[in-house]
Amino acid sequence: MAYKRYKSELALSKPEKVNLMSEYIDCYEHLINEKCLNILNVKIPRDVFTNILDEIGSFLNQKAK
Repeated sequence: MAYKRYKSELALSKPEKVNLMSEYIDCYEHLINEKCLNILNVKIPRDVFTNILDEIGSFLNQKAK
């Protein structure tokens, strides 16, 4: 079955969208502060992924031939 993208029947105005996004961000900032989830926001060095990215690239090149 093909993916069907959800489309809301209710169209929000620009101010409503901005307000909704603001509420969404506030909610997640509250959760981050409450549960100390900011420790998950860590940049992972690129070299950690080097091997798997090389394997994926090789696989894609092989399949493209």
